[in-house]
Order: sequence, then structure tokens, then C-alpha cells
Amino acid sequence: MRTKIRSLTPLLGTAGVCAAIALGSVVVPSSLTQRVDALTDGTTATSSFRDNNSLRGRTSENLAALHMWRDHPLLGVGPDNFEVHYGAYSTAIGIDQRPEARGAHNLYLEAFAELGLLGGVAFLTMIWLSVSGAWRLRARLPGRDALLGEGIAVALGAFLICALTLHSAYARYEWVFLGLGLAAARLARRPVR
Repeated sequence: MRTKIRSLTPLLGTAGVCAAIALGSVVVPSSLTQRVDALTDGTTATSSFRDNNSLRGRTSENLAALHMWRDHPLLGVGPDNFEVHYGAYSTAIGIDQRPEARGAHNLYLEAFAELGLLGGVAFLTMIWLSVSGAWRLRARLPGRDALLGEGIAVALGAFLICALTLHSAYARYEWVFLGLGLAAARLARRPVR
């Protein structure tokens, strides 16, 4: 019986992915479809970029973060100070004309811009310890209990990928996932009962 289930697992997984894609294409919000269509509406990539506030804003925010880090490499501009300094850097870059304070929309660039090399390396070290701890727990626990470590590692991975395009908009979840990963690392060091 188990061999039949194991042989059906790849087929069921493939069918599940196809069903998720089909369902996703039906329930995708129209606003998302419009934003994606707006990227391809221009006659050239340059005109599409010029006409899209979101692309210009994200580019300006990321460049501003890189320039802030270049100007303050060791300690950065200080925690929560990216938005304070963004206006001056945005004006110098000249891509985004919006006057409001903006976040970097990239957790890693914002961390290095605000915390500098010292804080950025400490932040990346904490992420590494958290992810590796969750993965060690996965390898250490027997049977289905290993799914706990794997779930924490997958949640951290998904969050860290999303952090490439979002700044700390969901900071509460960031710290929950990092805390779970660090707790998993602690559990992985305990003797198995």
C-alpha cells in the first residue's frame, strides 16, 4: 500500500500545482493584472519605465539606499532614518519626483543604509543563524516531527524572498520567524528523547 502511495505522490503533487495555478489565474485581483499589463504597454522598456511611478519609485528608493550606505558605510544613517534622508537623496538622483518620505522597499538595502556595515552584517548573521537552526532541527528530529523545522525554514525563506521588494512593512512577522528559527536552533542542540 505504501509503495502505491509513494508512486502517486509526484502525480498528486503535479496535479496540485496545476490546480493552484488554474485557481490562481481565476482569483487574481484585477489591480494586479492592471499593474502587470502597465509594464508591457509601453512601446519600449524606457517609455514603460518613464510612465510607471512604481518602477521609478522603487529604483529611486534602492539607489538612495545604496548611496546612503556609500556615504555612511560603517554605521549607516541610524535606525529608522532612511525616510528622513530619502528626500535629499531622491532629489539628487532625480528619478522620482514624489515629495513624501519613502521606505527602501528592500529589507537588506534598508538595513545596510540605516545600520551600516556593522549592523548589516549582524542582521545577516542573525538571519543565517535562524535559517540554519531551523534546518538543523529538521535534520535532527525523527519522522513527522522534522516538519516543524522544515516549516520554520520554509516560512523564513518565503519571508526573506518577499523582503527583496518590501521593506519592513511586515516587521512583526519578520521577528516572529527569526525568533522561531533561533528557538529551533536551540531545540536542535538538545538531546533527542
